[in-house]
Amino acid sequence: MPLVCVVNACEPTGSLPIDLPDAAPAADAAPDAVPDAVIVAGCIATGPDICGDGIDQDCRDGDAVCEPNDTPAGAIDVTGGATVTADLLRAHDDLSNAGCNNDGGNDVFYQVVLAGPEVYYFDTFGSTFDTSVRVFPGVPCSAVATASNPACDDDECGGNSSKLALQLPAGASCVVVDKNLNAGLEPLKGAMQLHVVAGGRTGMALPRRVQTLFGDTCQGVNAMEPPQALGGCQPAQHAPDLAYYFNACPNQPALIDASTCANPARTHFDTELYIRSAAGVDLACEDDDQTCGLRPDRADGHPDGSILSAVATRSVGLHWLVVDGFAGACGRYQLDTNYR
Repeated sequence: MPLVCVVNACEPTGSLPIDLPDAAPAADAAPDAVPDAVIVAGCIATGPDICGDGIDQDCRDGDAVCEPNDTPAGAIDVTGGATVTADLLRAHDDLSNAGCNNDGGNDVFYQVVLAGPEVYYFDTFGSTFDTSVRVFPGVPCSAVATASNPACDDDECGGNSSKLALQLPAGASCVVVDKNLNAGLEPLKGAMQLHVVAGGRTGMALPRRVQTLFGDTCQGVNAMEPPQALGGCQPAQHAPDLAYYFNACPNQPALIDASTCANPARTHFDTELYIRSAAGVDLACEDDDQTCGLRPDRADGHPDGSILSAVATRSVGLHWLVVDGFAGACGRYQLDTNYR
């Protein structure tokens, strides 16, 4: 017997119609959060769209427009610090990822241009794919194709993000973010987020684990001042200072011990130690720690050393351990640290 179909139900011809429930009014239907792209009629999709080649490989909305910084010539200036995003599916693999695990794919370019040396921090936390970050100190993006031995970071903090801090010289330095090939496991992900922080001063990397460091703050400049009301520190001392930079992982506290007391004879001025984030948040400061030994080169034998113990930070980004002086003093020091 022939069938008559009404909506989603079928019945034999000649019988009574099936009483179907009314469809919900169109106005009550929840709209799609993101409308589906229209597939071009008669087009045969061959894969994800390759930007800028004049071909609509995915048969949706025409050829994709490439990111403006897809090539070195379009490098975006991030000298002032920034949080920038890019879709690396709308980019090409323009620079071989030699020197950074050799597994790079599509890449985008950024540039920092400085009048003098300065520490910078970069991370890709928040990206949707496996990244690597390369920095070419003193090399503009226009010359990066022939450069070698960049600073590189890949797979930080137990994940696929990148995190890198270093001192850049005067002039232009190129920054390249790569989408790692990742054995083809992430072929359709390309949303990248890059955080750039300008340190505002020069500095040295704080070594991991137990270290004994030596320096002379008289060779520095008055780049920072001790904070007020932390550990008895005295602000606005106008002394030259030296600083060591470090950074932490998300939800993984970094712990810092630092002391100028281990050998009072090796520190020849009244020190102040403090830890500060690049955002200007002071975590700890110490001026005269009474547990330090007496200074043999002072007539009053005053304990001018400083001790910071197990200072913790969970904040992601650039941080400073600063060796400063009281009342404008400067000199040679021995700094014993444990960064863990």
